Amino acid sequence: MTTGIVQSVGINGVNQRKDVRIIQVYLSFFEAWRKKMEPLKIDGYAGKNTRNAIKQFQRQAIGMKNPDGRVDPNGKTFRYLTMYYNQEQQKILEAAALKNNNISKNLVITKKSITSLSGLHGFTVPYKNNIKKSRRIVSEYTLSIIKIAVKESGMKTAIITSTLRTPKEQASIMLKNAK
Repeated sequence: MTTGIVQSVGINGVNQRKDVRIIQVYLSFFEAWRKKMEPLKIDGYAGKNTRNAIKQFQRQAIGMKNPDGRVDPNGKTFRYLTMYYNQEQQKILEAAALKNNNISKNLVITKKSITSLSGLHGFTVPYKNNIKKSRRIVSEYTLSIIKIAVKESGMKTAIITSTLRTPKEQASIMLKNAK
């Protein structure tokens, strides 16, 4: 079984019942809200409550100032909804959503599970081989932020090529790389 949605869900979306149910489950299992969300009915209908929940998620979890209320396959909102799940967990959630099965509450995304960085264990951020051990000073917190960026970009690995640069040196290198 592949994971994800096939068509867009929400405002101006295609809203296939299967895809809507999957998004409703992901939204329902995301409990790390700043403001509590109304419980969603998992019915495959992209009604007012579902559209509002998508907008609320975009505003609260992603930080969008002008949420569009739409989830696209592999779009930013979908990546944020799934970023704390590994492939196996996604398969379990999505299969249960389609079959109306009860889903284990241990798959709920809470502030604590976000803090513990669940879903990032398949991503690596090694140092380039020529960096001396004494210069490998990137903190675990920073590594976890890099892993989130790696996951969001659709990659599995990012390599740290340097750790001790002045802001001017870093800007110069970034400009060179961008060119």
